[in-house]
Amino acid sequence: MSNAASCPACGTSVATPLEHIGLDEQHRSYSPGNPAVADELTRLANVPGDQYQMLRCGQCGLEYCEPFVAPGEQSYQLVYKTLSLYPGERWEFKFVPGQLSKQDTIGEIGCGSGEFLKICRSAGIPAMGVDFSKDAIDSCIASGLDAKLMDVSGESSAFVAANRRTAIVAFQVLEHLANPTSLFALASEWSAPGASLWVAIPSNRRPSRIFHERDFLDQPPHHMTRWTEDSLKIVGERNGWKLARLLYEPMTLMTRLWWIATRTRTYKAFAATRFHKARSLEMALRTMIYPWALLRSLTMGESMSGQTMMVQYAKA
Repeated sequence: MSNAASCPACGTSVATPLEHIGLDEQHRSYSPGNPAVADELTRLANVPGDQYQMLRCGQCGLEYCEPFVAPGEQSYQLVYKTLSLYPGERWEFKFVPGQLSKQDTIGEIGCGSGEFLKICRSAGIPAMGVDFSKDAIDSCIASGLDAKLMDVSGESSAFVAANRRTAIVAFQVLEHLANPTSLFALASEWSAPGASLWVAIPSNRRPSRIFHERDFLDQPPHHMTRWTEDSLKIVGERNGWKLARLLYEPMTLMTRLWWIATRTRTYKAFAATRFHKARSLEMALRTMIYPWALLRSLTMGESMSGQTMMVQYAKA
């Protein structure tokens, strides 16, 4: 343990140092084959030493980076031009509308290009979105969606308090913020009494974390934080939101078996040979490994799930 910058969730300043993450390597992953973009991203980041240190809070288990500095809009514009990061489908996009009714009104924090707003429109649920990216908002408006430009970490606009919503959603936003409490503050201002808040973040049970694999998109500067149930509960309570339930994205049995089988020594040894691109051989090997993978899956219990976990909060 060491004294560190205060935890963004609980405020504790005692944390365990984890790995160092170099910006140059991260930005080369963001912009494969385009070193000029990688260099520009590193310049825009303005992070001392061009690297982050990951820390784990000794109180709530949140993993967060130091310095706690997030990229600006210009950096995100560059990244989103080289990588396709606005998904058309997500588990939470389908789940949350099924928990609401046409009498509800939705406010989406970080609406991106508006895929969830389109689902709400199809379901007949009134929805409005905000995002800090002008390109994203322009895309929403071009699709006839109700969306406005707003920096979630900045001051809110007058229209928020004038358009109270019965449900606020923020999907894959919290982990990007250099001021996580700003999301909860905006949700409080935008929501009606008795409203619910749905926050989806990368799961602490996603396969890459279970197998301790590097995922450059699950590290800073893209993801500033990695959340746990305790940290989500505490940050909500400190900001006027009570955790009602925590949900994990389901994972099919075949997906689970694929992940386990492809992480075995036998499969990795095969993947290192010149035969690894032979689809029939690859499938045959996986089929042979699957019975063992099934037994391994049973011993793992609920420790591995889909890519996302989601919290439903109730307004205190």
